Amino acid sequence: MSYTGVQKLLHNIALSSSIMKEFAFDLERLLLRSRCNMNVDGQHIFISGLARSGTTILLNELHKSDQFSCLTYADMPFVMAPNIWDKMYGTFISKSQFQKERAHGDGITINLGSPEAFEEIFWKTFKDEKTHQLEVITLDDDIKQKFIWFVQAVLIKNNKRRYLSKNNINFLRLNSIREMFPNAIFLVPFRNPFQHAFSLLNQHKRFSSSQKKDAFITKYMNWLGHNEFGEGYQAFQNKQHIFLNPNELNHWLEQWHSVYSFIYKKVQYDSNNTLLINYDALCDAKQNIWQQLIKKININECDQPNFRLSEKEINETYDQCQLEKCMDLHSKLTELSENLLRNS
Repeated sequence: MSYTGVQKLLHNIALSSSIMKEFAFDLERLLLRSRCNMNVDGQHIFISGLARSGTTILLNELHKSDQFSCLTYADMPFVMAPNIWDKMYGTFISKSQFQKERAHGDGITINLGSPEAFEEIFWKTFKDEKTHQLEVITLDDDIKQKFIWFVQAVLIKNNKRRYLSKNNINFLRLNSIREMFPNAIFLVPFRNPFQHAFSLLNQHKRFSSSQKKDAFITKYMNWLGHNEFGEGYQAFQNKQHIFLNPNELNHWLEQWHSVYSFIYKKVQYDSNNTLLINYDALCDAKQNIWQQLIKKININECDQPNFRLSEKEINETYDQCQLEKCMDLHSKLTELSENLLRNS
C-alpha cells in the first residue's frame, strides 16, 4: 500500500516502539477480557515457507472461503489491537477501496480487506529471535499465552472460529505452535527451485531499487519482519554457505536448498498436521491438488482457483551442481507431498 505523510507518521508511532506495541496489546486485552475464552481447539491454518513459493496465493484463496479470520491491511498499523483500531477507524472506510497491484509487481491486487502477513509484528514485539538462523525456535509459556490471546483477538474481531496466518518464518516455530494449537494445520508450499530462485533474485533487485528511493519502504518492511529481500535482507544462515552475494542466482539457489532441506528433514521426521504443497502441481487442475487440499483442511467445496504458473526465461549464470542438488531435493519434496496429501 502507498501511504501519505500523515499515515507514515502514524506507522512510525504505532510500529517503531515496542513500548507502544505492548501498550496497544495490553489495552486490547484489558478491554476484551470478558470475551476471550482462550479456546485452543480450533483447526487454524498456518501457511509458511520461503517467500515467493505461493504463500500469498494460498492465503488469498483460503481467505475467500469466508471461514477464517486473518490480519488484513485494514489492521495496519495497530495490528496489536485489531478490535480497538477497527472501532476507531474501520467503521469509517470501505475495505474494498483503493484496489491496486501490490509492490511486488506480480499481478496480485490488494485493498484494505486483503489478508497479509502481519503476524510477525507480534513475535518481534515480545521476543528478540534470531529468525534467520535455521534452528527451531522455542517459546516460553508467557509468550505462548500471549500468542493464544492474540489469535483470539483476531477471531473476535471477525467473529470467526478459525485463524488463518501467512508467516514465512513460522516453520521455525512449528513445534511451539503445535503445542499451543494441537489441531492447527501447517501448509508449506514449494516451487521449482530454478524459477523460485530467479523470482527471489528479481524481487531482491526490485525492492532494493525502490528502497533506495524511499527509506520508508525499508523501515516498513523491517517493522513487519519482511526481510526476505531488499535493503533489509537477512539471509538464512548456514556455515556451509559459499554463495553470499544476493545479486547472484547461486545465492538464492543455495538459500532454497538450505531452507527446504531443513523443512524436509523436519516434516519427514514428524509430519503431524503438516502438508507440503507443490505449487507447480497446484497450478495444474488435472492433478486435483486443490480439491485434495481443501478436503484435508476441512473447508467447503469450491471450484479450482486460477492459480498461475510463472515460468520466466532465465539468462543468469549459475552453478550446475547447486541446481542439481536443488532439483534432487525438489523430487524428494514432491514425493513426500504426494504421500502426505494421500495419507494424512
